[in-house]
Amino acid sequence: MNKFIFPLAMILICSVSLSAQIKQKRKTSHPPRDTILFEVLKNLAHADVCGAKADSAETYVGTVLKRDFAEDEMRLSGFVLRTARDNREYINLDYDHISGVAASATSDLRDWLIKGRKMKVFVYRCRRILTAYKIIGL
Repeated sequence: MNKFIFPLAMILICSVSLSAQIKQKRKTSHPPRDTILFEVLKNLAHADVCGAKADSAETYVGTVLKRDFAEDEMRLSGFVLRTARDNREYINLDYDHISGVAASATSDLRDWLIKGRKMKVFVYRCRRILTAYKIIGL
């Protein structure tokens, strides 16, 4: 019995040491997938998104509840944001403007606007339609 205790103790010590090294390496290596890799997406729409100047610019802080895609199921067309007062706002994305500014912005939006993520969204209001022009992750 005693001849098995020493090898078992060595295996236990080595596994604890190796586990601590792996955890430390994770902290210093690439950030986990759910970490926000950038803080601000801006220039997502012009103030003349309505065809004329927008009625007003507003700010909403909340959590993404749902995402909507265009008919091709590739382009993100908008999302529902739940505010602190439990209001739900549908926020449109001006895909034509976004794709013209930066090709990577469309995939960044898909990756970033996921259900449950909290963010601050700056929108242009055109009567009852809200269009995002800047998004900040919180």
